[in-house]
Amino acid sequence: MTNLRYDIIRVLRRAKLGSHGTRAERKKHCLMGEIILSRDFPGLRLNNIGQKHVDAIVCEWTSQRLSGKTIANRLSSLRMLLECIGKPNLLSKNNADYGIEPITTRNNELAALKATMAKQHDLTQVSNKKIMLSLLLQEQFGLRKQECLLFQPHTAYQPAKEGRKDRIYLQGSWTKGGKERWIPIVNESQRQFLDYLLTAFQPGESMIPQNMTLKQQISIYDYQTKKVGMHKLHGLRYAYAQSRYYDLLGFPCPAQGGPSLRQLPPEQRLLVKQARSQISKELGHEREDVVLIYLGS
Repeated sequence: MTNLRYDIIRVLRRAKLGSHGTRAERKKHCLMGEIILSRDFPGLRLNNIGQKHVDAIVCEWTSQRLSGKTIANRLSSLRMLLECIGKPNLLSKNNADYGIEPITTRNNELAALKATMAKQHDLTQVSNKKIMLSLLLQEQFGLRKQECLLFQPHTAYQPAKEGRKDRIYLQGSWTKGGKERWIPIVNESQRQFLDYLLTAFQPGESMIPQNMTLKQQISIYDYQTKKVGMHKLHGLRYAYAQSRYYDLLGFPCPAQGGPSLRQLPPEQRLLVKQARSQISKELGHEREDVVLIYLGS
């Protein structure tokens, strides 16, 4: 193992930002860069990395026949590494500076399509009651599949307790990455649904039958949804995010035909950034830029 490789692994291990999958992908990308640097600059240490070293990585990646999305993902990982060592300015935040064309229009169309398709599903068609209620949780609060199955109504919603009436709580053991979070209750439909769940479930009871495992319930979830023609239900999170954007700002997100950040006056740009950050936290994402996949840009 080269010293540079050791340095990179050590820094990324300390960072602990994102899910396990995100961290593994980031490590893979950064070690791709390490191969280039160790070949062209033997003996280099991470704390000595400079502009010519970053340029060498970018030059090699952009000269390969890779898609713009692939290069953008690698640059995102490299940016994170440079931020960890206090040298973020070595890599431009604008991928267009490296000749990578933005794919904003396509992303906006995909985000709109996923949200629209999700809204067309009649979730009450699902015959398994616990699966149907899990799907409604995804729709109402933008939960992931695992989160909606592990959800315990009496733990998540405790309206009698101070500070718990207007938000639900997700335990870290339910969530991706193991990070607990709070999601606000913003309308009466959500509240009525939660009130119903308190009457339908016992304390400590989740959406998974007591004699079954999470893996078994995921299989039932997949079977039940496919049986009634439902696919790509991650779109329920897209619909939730886009609805929350409208709630917070009063106009649609770019994916739904609303203005992009650049089209807004400076005072509204700040509000948009705050809304994005809020929605990102509600969805359980570490980075604000991830929410642009749901909202468009």
